[in-house]
Amino acid sequence: MFTYLQTVEIEMPGSTVVLQSLELCPIAPPGVLAMKKSDGSEIYWFPDYTKKWASDGTVYTWRKKPTIADAVSSQPAGNYFQFIKDGSVFLKTSESAYYWSKTVSDIVEEGVEIKIHICPELNREYFKKGEKCPCRECLNCSRYVYNDYFCSERCERLIREQFLV
Repeated sequence: MFTYLQTVEIEMPGSTVVLQSLELCPIAPPGVLAMKKSDGSEIYWFPDYTKKWASDGTVYTWRKKPTIADAVSSQPAGNYFQFIKDGSVFLKTSESAYYWSKTVSDIVEEGVEIKIHICPELNREYFKKGEKCPCRECLNCSRYVYNDYFCSERCERLIREQFLV
């Protein structure tokens, strides 16, 4: 499978600053949106970023590699993009700088899949098993998400129609 060596934002417990480093972004097994690893950490693969909560409370965030379309649509924000022939990308924002390497091979993450709820109303936000989503649809549903990704058949239909097709 393939990933990128890229900028990762690191939030450490007790720190008020966000640190940055270069790490390979974790690769999700096919069809998995969240997992718990044997070391107690949890990884969530969101549409625009990947987030890992380590067991010591440290949070790692890898942002999605930008495309040329992203660069064109963000110009009013004043971001600077540099696309290199080998596929790597540099991004400079008003707050920080980011890097994504060319595609590299790595292994898929191993762990236990976490069943999550994907909300049809809250921009595909994820909720863990047993949590209740605060959107209008889910608040009116009497079920929590225990054994599946969806709290109701209507919720599942909305998600499949909008996002999972």
